Amino acid sequence: MRLCLDIVRRPRLTALILLFLLAGAGSPASAEEGAWSKQSFSVPRQRAFKVPSPDRKKTVLVQDMMLAVTEAGMPVTGIEGYTIILPAEISWAPDSKAFALTANEGGQDEAWYVTVFKLEFDRVNYYDVTSEAAAKFKEHFACLADGEPNFGAIKWLKESKSLLLAAEVPAHAPCSEKNAPWGYIIEVPSGKVLTELDPKKLMDDWGGYLGPRIVKRSPR
Repeated sequence: MRLCLDIVRRPRLTALILLFLLAGAGSPASAEEGAWSKQSFSVPRQRAFKVPSPDRKKTVLVQDMMLAVTEAGMPVTGIEGYTIILPAEISWAPDSKAFALTANEGGQDEAWYVTVFKLEFDRVNYYDVTSEAAAKFKEHFACLADGEPNFGAIKWLKESKSLLLAAEVPAHAPCSEKNAPWGYIIEVPSGKVLTELDPKKLMDDWGGYLGPRIVKRSPR
């Protein structure tokens, strides 16, 4: 379950709070790589955390499970009250126009999902980009007819225009195969599947970017 809480919008007060939090937030310099992707930063527990964009003009801030974005030190509107549940990991696109959030619904055995956030029209817009990839994944696993695969963001491609995802069968699914992740290169933000990668192709072509969660499940 993704939590989007309604809050009273007081722009000036919100700006002051965010600036205060940002000044004392931890940085990704001391963060671990993501479980899904070596190019993601794992969001730590029990402290504020910031992830600067590659151009250093924008920052993703996580504080008390609440997600915010600043640009030039000021908050960017569009995701007020958007909260996440840990574990989670974040990766910026190389052109600093978008970032991907891979998050969990409450524990390592719960569902994982990917949300793409794009900075456009002076605000942050967010997109569910996995629907088409999920449908294609289910074609390989009929046992998931009534469920959904786990998804993780692996690597941005073509700046922020496409994204490599990994999908896997959840541990609680009634499937005999639980350890064969497939890869999907999708268009952003439409979610259109551009390329599908079987487990071996995913490892052969993109193994250097895969985090430990995927590597231990992939064929050698």
